[in-house]
Amino acid sequence: KNRTKMENSLKCSVNLALHGSAASSTPHSLLWTENNELVYASHGVINFHCSETSHPSTRTLRSSHPSAKSAKITCLTLLKDNRLLVGYNNGVVTLWKTDLNLEEIVFSDTNNTCGVTDLSGSCLSNGSTFVVTASAMGLRYHYKRTEDGPWESSLFQKNAAFNCVLVKKLERNEVKDELVVVLAGSAAPRANRVKAYTCDFCIEINPTTASGENANEKELLNIVDQGSLLGHQDWIGCMAWRSLGAGHMLATGSHDHKIRLWLFSPLTNINQFVSASEESEFIMQKISSMDDDYDESNIDELLEGEARLILKSDQNPSTAITLEAILIGHEDIVTDLSWKPNFKGEAPCLLSSSMDRCVMIWAAEGTDGVWSPIARVGSAGGLLGGSIGSSLLGFVGAIWSSSGNKIIGHGYGGAIYFWSYHAPKAKSTEDAKHNECSATNLNIEGGIWKAEPGITGHFAAVEDCCWEPTQGSYLLSASSDQTCRLWAKAGTTNNICDNIHSWREVGRPQVHGYNLTSVVCVGVGRSAGGEPLHRFVGGADEKQLRVFDGPTSTLRLLEKMGIDCGMMHDADERRVDRAYIPSLGLSNNSEATEDITEFAADNDDVVLPLERELGVNSLWPEVSKLFGHDTEIICLATNAHSMCNDKSMNVIVASSSKARDVENASIRLWNVDKSKCIDVLKGGHRSTVATISFSPDSKFIASSGKDRRLCIWRQNSSNESDSDKYSLVAAVDSAHKRIVWSSHFCPHDRSLLATGSRDGFVKIWRIEENKNAENEIDVTINECFRFEPAYKSGKTEAVTAVSFAPKLVDNNSVPEALLAIGLECGTLQIWSIPLSNVGSEFSSKPYLFHCFPIVDCHAATVRRLAWKPVNEKIQDGSMSTESLNFVLASCSLDHGVRIFEVEITKK
Repeated sequence: KNRTKMENSLKCSVNLALHGSAASSTPHSLLWTENNELVYASHGVINFHCSETSHPSTRTLRSSHPSAKSAKITCLTLLKDNRLLVGYNNGVVTLWKTDLNLEEIVFSDTNNTCGVTDLSGSCLSNGSTFVVTASAMGLRYHYKRTEDGPWESSLFQKNAAFNCVLVKKLERNEVKDELVVVLAGSAAPRANRVKAYTCDFCIEINPTTASGENANEKELLNIVDQGSLLGHQDWIGCMAWRSLGAGHMLATGSHDHKIRLWLFSPLTNINQFVSASEESEFIMQKISSMDDDYDESNIDELLEGEARLILKSDQNPSTAITLEAILIGHEDIVTDLSWKPNFKGEAPCLLSSSMDRCVMIWAAEGTDGVWSPIARVGSAGGLLGGSIGSSLLGFVGAIWSSSGNKIIGHGYGGAIYFWSYHAPKAKSTEDAKHNECSATNLNIEGGIWKAEPGITGHFAAVEDCCWEPTQGSYLLSASSDQTCRLWAKAGTTNNICDNIHSWREVGRPQVHGYNLTSVVCVGVGRSAGGEPLHRFVGGADEKQLRVFDGPTSTLRLLEKMGIDCGMMHDADERRVDRAYIPSLGLSNNSEATEDITEFAADNDDVVLPLERELGVNSLWPEVSKLFGHDTEIICLATNAHSMCNDKSMNVIVASSSKARDVENASIRLWNVDKSKCIDVLKGGHRSTVATISFSPDSKFIASSGKDRRLCIWRQNSSNESDSDKYSLVAAVDSAHKRIVWSSHFCPHDRSLLATGSRDGFVKIWRIEENKNAENEIDVTINECFRFEPAYKSGKTEAVTAVSFAPKLVDNNSVPEALLAIGLECGTLQIWSIPLSNVGSEFSSKPYLFHCFPIVDCHAATVRRLAWKPVNEKIQDGSMSTESLNFVLASCSLDHGVRIFEVEITKK
């Protein structure tokens, strides 16, 4: 039996310090809440960002519903009282009460897997909630009559694709009746239009019965197709609504690069518009009967000054819709529109984003009220035609802050950009008062928009992560988005602004043309007898490994952030200032191989890099390539962590690749400094090697993978010709029932090994060495423990990542090793492995030490777990104080890099 909680004298607390993930590259997935929080979706996770800082998100929500927890979020929208509507790529719709972290399923149908492209809703005066979702199948409404009642759903517009939808209330009578208008932008090959529907919600009261019983009330929902607004020449992808007092204004953006403004005005005298309405309907019918060659742009000339559509309702006054203006200025798809918050006395101001790499602000200027752009922001830099990690392909979204003095852009690569408005300097007291009163007036002459550090992260699956080996100065992560990113935390020793005291991306060492699969840090310093400091090796979907060195520009930034990079101790290393990507190239070249830039702290100001600088100016130069594999790289491992404690060793990198035959099912060992393959380990595996681990003294290498065989390779003795070579000394066939995804040696005991497999089990193995009759050492490997991580779903989940903590803990005088475990469902757990008499019959069994809250866990498969190195020497390597602090990093297929601060204290 597992150890009971009563026997555990320790308690564990975990704080999510970073969720580094880019926003999903879909429109309609960026919001600003009433609490001044920025909300954005990344894969299946909802992120909440504090508007006062540029920190990456640390507050997240994710669905626990079976049909939604593995799906991707495609769109978000807000209802009143901090209620958040979420649409998924499998058609599921959920409603969150964000202040209570409560989730409610609005719609889920296994027969309807068409993704939601947009959704909008409204809370009605009778306490009901009305929501409309758009998809490639059509329009579907979801109606909830009471707070505790069920959701009713129906597809009311079929066989038509829609990209955007908007639900707004126009008028309301004195009783319970109210008119709701639904506007939807189509995505058809031709004849795209804005469809308009009206929804009447009324109460039908049956007369009192003869017996005097109370009258019965029955609510009626009536959706009427009112017609269409024509004019756009391509898909309609976005809409925005603004109230004007007596009327309303609708802005629509299209793939035809144009924005149209529509004015909604109440009809006080219906006779004034009868002739115009009849003429409009006649022309609409004529256009609909035309052949495919008809030019729809003529519609504006035919209907100039006419009412394009009249919304009629029995319970409410009719509303006329006219074309107010056509805004022409973008050179590519208009992806999002947002009206500036409506402050009293201010004229309407519209924000638009486009795939032409810019965000525009529009306003009506002059006495004639002509709409024109008054400001333009964006990133004109980057590498055109290069990887998304180094170039801005365009914006998929843009919104205003609630105060109107900040705009937020959503890049196609997932990065979130911030610009703040700065009024011109006042020349006099009167000018200062004018500027203060007009802080939200963007027409002030001389005012500018300044870019601020944004929110960045991976926008595809993160395959691997590793810490800088000497002291964990930073974390590197490799992703299928073809970038390697550097994450660091600002210290408190330097003069640094408070708003950057957090983990964040401060560098992008590699931007590649292939998906990255693995990364290892090997730089332990020449003084330690190893590789130069700040050197790493990366693997990708290619046949060679690439080696990179840190440039002085990145190291200077880290030093200013309070991180000791050892630059003064590594002064003999010849480093370039930065690197660049040549045209049509896959490698990061040095900017100038002959010019050596010395470290100089020219000032104490810390300027965090912007997105453009991350993708272009923070690259690390590639110093060498390692050739030898015949197929794509799968896995990397290194013994660099051992070099920090034993300078007599050589830094070795082990690599494996996709194995389509026994010949390629091998492991190559590399001396990176010499760019040389020093050994090829063959004969152990018959298929792809998925995991490799070095023992803490580098004496053993453990490997396993697709063939389920666990192999132990031992380093040749020092009296042999080459001590860097390894030989197969032990193997266990069918160590697990399914593929083995992860393995890790205990850093406190070189003979203890953990493995995790798709079969859902974690196994603890003991490696033993005994002399035989010939006085030779025989190596055996025995299974000590096997256990299944705890599940709430009731089904076995694959174990995809395991990692031992760098320190032991003392639990009632029993030394215990902490093992972090990551599952295929994204769950994270910490298990305790007692080390006294491990493998004996009466030894204590492993037990669940801590289970991470579901909101802090990943939404997809955990690919790697890595504890930050701890170099402080504690007696017996165990817990000698009242508390221990660890930092654990994880990466996942949900595009996220998460960093947790783990504190172990005694009860």
